[in-house]
Amino acid sequence: MEAKSEPLMRVPAAVSNPKPEAKDPNKREMSTEEQRKLGIGLQSLPPEKIGHVVDILTERNQNLRDKDEFEVDVDALDTETLWELDRFVTNYKKIERQALMSHREVPAVEKIEVTMEEPLRVPAAVSDPNPPISAPLLPVSAPPMAKPKANDPNKRAMSMEEKHRLEIGLESLPQEKLEHVGHILTKRNGNLRQDDEIELDMDALDLETIWELDRFVTKYNRIS
Repeated sequence: MEAKSEPLMRVPAAVSNPKPEAKDPNKREMSTEEQRKLGIGLQSLPPEKIGHVVDILTERNQNLRDKDEFEVDVDALDTETLWELDRFVTNYKKIERQALMSHREVPAVEKIEVTMEEPLRVPAAVSDPNPPISAPLLPVSAPPMAKPKANDPNKRAMSMEEKHRLEIGLESLPQEKLEHVGHILTKRNGNLRQDDEIELDMDALDLETIWELDRFVTKYNRIS
């Protein structure tokens, strides 16, 4: 049974162009910002999801089928392939968010280590993501990492779980608090305007902004 998607939280900023539907025969071109967000989303996928990415890429690119490894250059992909990849990444993130919101533990998976300076490399043939284990592993719960302080000049990156919890916290804010969220977003993003609205994408935010949002949500939860 397909999980129902949660409505996207909107905050004051610039109006976004609606994404085309899968059956739309005349899809618009993907903007540079949308391509950048798609690249970040692809890099955050766990290894077991890369097989489907390969299927999407090779479906309309026959010359890639015989390669063991190839680079994903979003600028070189056709419009249909780009939007199909975007739908796959979006659906995966929604399912992962639903699992967290329903208090089901999302299994920890090893993320693909790809720096932003390097193109994403995708294996054409994906090996078994669950190799046999020779000995049982004992569950070990690591202590939670301390959150950086506001005046810390070298803030650490926010984990996927922390981002999910922040998203839930932002979605639970009352309407009158969203104006301050818009102020935080526009403070370091001069291209955004506070009198309109955008969809909030955690993966696209800088560290200072995302931790300031976290402090605002945490402070609100403490006094509410």
